[in-house]
Amino acid sequence: MTAPNRKDRPPHTPAASADDAAIIHVWVIEDHEEFRNTVARVLALESDFRTDVFKRCEDALARLSQGSPVHVILLDIGLPGISGLEAIPQIKTLSPATQIIMLTAFDDPPKVRQAIQSGATGYLLKTTAAREISARIREALAGGAPLDTHIARQVLAMINTTSSEKEYGLAPREREVLDGLVKGKTVKEIASDLGVSYHTVDTYLRRLYEKLDVQSRSRAVSKALQERLV
Repeated sequence: MTAPNRKDRPPHTPAASADDAAIIHVWVIEDHEEFRNTVARVLALESDFRTDVFKRCEDALARLSQGSPVHVILLDIGLPGISGLEAIPQIKTLSPATQIIMLTAFDDPPKVRQAIQSGATGYLLKTTAAREISARIREALAGGAPLDTHIARQVLAMINTTSSEKEYGLAPREREVLDGLVKGKTVKEIASDLGVSYHTVDTYLRRLYEKLDVQSRSRAVSKALQERLV
């Protein structure tokens, strides 16, 4: 990644005219010195960014535990001591509102899955163009989920796989009742189709709601459709 050629502003100094209330605090946790400095120089071009850099997660966690404000953390995975993946839940515990964007060379699905499930907002590879990093930070702060294109495909695949694998331990009859609900049938109609009593179907419904962790027919149908349960 090549940084823009800009020498008139040091890496960690915000513009003097920036309003303190509007400052965006960004931390970079990266042990590779050249890459860390390149990212810092890129972020220094943004007048409202204030950037701190760390070589190890331990140092960043210590600062965070002291109440230092941070809006976004760019976090590598392969770090000495506590890895980036191990640090995510600790960061979220200390500062739940902090957005964590992985910025790493690792693109294997297990690491991507663990990072996202642990609370990472985004996942970028180190091949990301330098000029895009600041925009991706702003994207995360605006409620987006900045993902490298290659990673985005993996995430979609993970979502599809997870959806198709969820079974919730539904018994065959419970699945048939759920299918009836999705088709808009009444309890009486479902009972007739299955050749059982109204009260039997009502029992299946209660078990179904419990397993799906829902409290109404509409929520059960919505979950069934979203997660492809029928």
